[in-house]
Amino acid sequence: NIVSISSQSQLVKKACSLIVPKSANDVFPALLCVANISCPELESEVTKIIQEETQALLKSEYFLDLDSKSLEFISRQEKLSVTELELWRALVRWAQNKAVTNSNKTLRQYLQFILPYVRLLTFSPEDVSKEVIWTKILKSDEVVELLSAIASKHTLNLPGLCSNQKLREQPVTAIFDLLSKDILTITCFDLNQITVNNPYACDSRISIYTTKETQIKSFKVQRQNIPNQLLYELNCTVTV
Repeated sequence: NIVSISSQSQLVKKACSLIVPKSANDVFPALLCVANISCPELESEVTKIIQEETQALLKSEYFLDLDSKSLEFISRQEKLSVTELELWRALVRWAQNKAVTNSNKTLRQYLQFILPYVRLLTFSPEDVSKEVIWTKILKSDEVVELLSAIASKHTLNLPGLCSNQKLREQPVTAIFDLLSKDILTITCFDLNQITVNNPYACDSRISIYTTKETQIKSFKVQRQNIPNQLLYELNCTVTV
């Protein structure tokens, strides 16, 4: 009845409020709830942690205890902060762990509801050779079709496998902070030294959160009009 449904809804909301996650270390109870029942109160926080702390999530000892619905929820994300290959390895490890406790099912059976979201088409032929074939999760004819699709850059039309060729986006948190600052510029042009004092009053800084190995390049280009010529300044600064 309506009263009973309302009471259950209130109980769910109260339970959700007790398990709001703060990081990958405590996200697992909330992830199980979001993946298996409707928990809008938790979904945004869970999604944020999955996307920004994917590596910590996959390496956690609790990852292997998740159910297939939770892994499906992870694999459906448009953004993850690991490569597709790292996701694949974690899924294989999870399926192998499940098979230890119940050998009546194959790795393919454990992953059958997750594979439609694993973007195998983003793999290289070498990735398929080293990381996919040995698991025997894909049949021989599926491997041939996959390699052919990768080589020709065509889509994959096989039941139960993902046809998405697009790499997942990497979540990036960027903060731009414009600061007022006086700059002294001394530039040589045609062997004549030109001094320009304080022509610019703006400096920019960017902070990027990432768990990947990163090469950082930061530069600023400025232009100053000088009679009959243009002066360009390139100012490079890297802070890690």
